[in-house]
Amino acid sequence: MAKASIHIEKRKNPNQERYNDRSIPPNYLLPEHLRKPIEVWNYADQALELKQAIVLKAQKDYSNTHNGRAFIATDFNYTGIVNLEAHHTLEEVKAYVAEFHRRYGWQCYQAVIHRDEGDPDPLEGGVTYNYHAHLEWITLDENNGESLKRKFHKNRGALRDLQTWTAEFFKMERGELVEISGHKHVDGRQYATIANAQKKRYRAKLEKEKQKAKKEAQEEAQKQYEKHLSPDQVKAQRLEDFKSLCSLAGMDSKDIPTKADEAKAGLEAGIRQLTTNLSTLCALASGGKPNTPKVVMENFTNLETAINTAYSALIEVKGLNNELTTLDKKSHRNQSARGVKNH
Repeated sequence: MAKASIHIEKRKNPNQERYNDRSIPPNYLLPEHLRKPIEVWNYADQALELKQAIVLKAQKDYSNTHNGRAFIATDFNYTGIVNLEAHHTLEEVKAYVAEFHRRYGWQCYQAVIHRDEGDPDPLEGGVTYNYHAHLEWITLDENNGESLKRKFHKNRGALRDLQTWTAEFFKMERGELVEISGHKHVDGRQYATIANAQKKRYRAKLEKEKQKAKKEAQEEAQKQYEKHLSPDQVKAQRLEDFKSLCSLAGMDSKDIPTKADEAKAGLEAGIRQLTTNLSTLCALASGGKPNTPKVVMENFTNLETAINTAYSALIEVKGLNNELTTLDKKSHRNQSARGVKNH
């Protein structure tokens, strides 16, 4: 929660009115997407026109009330900065200006609420907004053109009373007395210097975080790359896995081609033998006649079974030997039985 305070200083910036309405934006504003709308009573051109009218009238009034004496005052243009909270409106500020005029006689020609300044944190995404109003005054009496500033500053307690009244008007907590807090107000230029320094620190912190994240991403990418296998590496890995399986099966991986050739030759020999046996059995069953459809079909079925069994045996050589032996014995028994019966 912001504490109430008002700081008054002599107008130093010749373009203060345009800085106030942002027709000349200062370089310490928040990033555009974080700015909130400002509120303006009298944009720069209107404000300067009103200011000129106030000063001209004061010069005439002074001359008329001082026996034609020339108006020579120059120290009468002052800026006030009032701390606010987010809920305060321009209408409240204008009411404050009207009451200020009633109490102290100062004539305000521009009032602006700023909601586009503060301290951003790009890493956290938050903003501490600096809500405040800029008030531009001519400190000349509206009736006789005399300076009111001197009377105000001669009164030691006037500024202290002003701080208390400002807090009460805006329903805010009053700030500590400067004698206790030791706080010194910073003007626009000083604030810009501080804000720019903060931005540099934020940018440096953000850049440091970005570099850290980039380094971590590179390290993770390197780990992933090191884990990646090329096609040749995959092939070599699979070969190693195959050799391991062969070792578990009790077979040396270098003997795989030899074993495969032996199995193939054994299968072909088995098929040739079965074909010879089939031809012999068919001849015996038909009395030497080639036309024995029923017997041929039965033996072709046996042959097909034998072939399928033999192919399966390519995977398990031991099974091949057992099944071929069993089938061969069974086939011989069946054919012998048929041959005896036919005879």
